[in-house]
Amino acid sequence: MVANPAVVGLALQDTLGNIFAGLALQIDHSFAIGGWIQVGNRTVVVKEIRWRYTTLETRKWETLVMPNSVLTKQQVLVLGRRRGQPEQ
Repeated sequence: MVANPAVVGLALQDTLGNIFAGLALQIDHSFAIGGWIQVGNRTVVVKEIRWRYTTLETRKWETLVMPNSVLTKQQVLVLGRRRGQPEQ
């Protein structure tokens, strides 16, 4: 029995979306590891950017693993980044 290509495509949709979003985040350099961002109502520091997910840590040391496709669909506020200026 051969799998229907449409079924395989639908099954891989989320995974491929996360991978392409992760690639976009890494190429775009919108934010970097160690940078503080605000996602929704949470202020977090970026710990890791992978192909499928980004690991974020709250001020209470809670770890949030967010799929990249979800992260790229939300408004992200980059906190305290100025080029050529010292970090505060």
